[in-house]
Amino acid sequence: MRYRELRPAPDLSSAVECYWMLEEEAGPLAAAEPVLPDGCIEMVFHLEGRFSSSLDPRRPQPEALVVGQLTRPFHLSAIDRVHTFGVRFRPGGARALLPMPLHLLTDREESLDGLLGRDGTALARRVKSADSDEERVAAVEGELRRNRAVSVPRALQAALDAIFRRRGALRAGELRGLGLCDRQLRRLFRDAVGIGPKALCRIVRLRSAFAAHQAGAGWTEAALGAGFCDQAHLAREARAVLGAPPSAFEERGPLAAAFGVAADFDPAL
Repeated sequence: MRYRELRPAPDLSSAVECYWMLEEEAGPLAAAEPVLPDGCIEMVFHLEGRFSSSLDPRRPQPEALVVGQLTRPFHLSAIDRVHTFGVRFRPGGARALLPMPLHLLTDREESLDGLLGRDGTALARRVKSADSDEERVAAVEGELRRNRAVSVPRALQAALDAIFRRRGALRAGELRGLGLCDRQLRRLFRDAVGIGPKALCRIVRLRSAFAAHQAGAGWTEAALGAGFCDQAHLAREARAVLGAPPSAFEERGPLAAAFGVAADFDPAL
């Protein structure tokens, strides 16, 4: 399986974490591939073949779709060769394209044309007809720039900045200085991010630990650097959010590995 990532243009880096390409040339996947909650909404284009998803096992995924925020892992499988292009939005970044409360997409996948109508159909056509990954990126970035009038609310951006600056290691109430009560903040996150601030903090802290381990740190060092009390604390949190301890994902495929290394993931950005 071939997997790679491309960075977004600088003017879109606050909305897009990366673009990714996945190609399985040998035929069907040998085993179901796990996709982990990473705090990001994804836009996916199947260029050849299609995955089946445990989010909706009744039918193959649409040719172009949006996968909402995840609160639990899900699995992809394929019976044919697949070639897929995707857009991984930063938390809050999908607002530039999806004019809806994003919690309605949490733990769901929806067709792009069902969400965006003719604009979604036209974008999918441009992406699929492109001759290279770079041309596909250009097609998506053109659409994003066309929709940049939708901006992240100032209070939400301040909260996201604090979460990433602290690598998710925030105590309850540390976001109250933004002028919003807890209820208002939760509603803002649900609508513009898709999950609440506590859920995002848990994911960001786990991704920080995974990124440190991918960079060469042992699990104990990675746990302490991400604000966990010890390795056991990290393992408990990973089981709660990801369904398994960190060591279970070390030999997994590229979609699980991307949880820690997507676009040289740095939660302090």
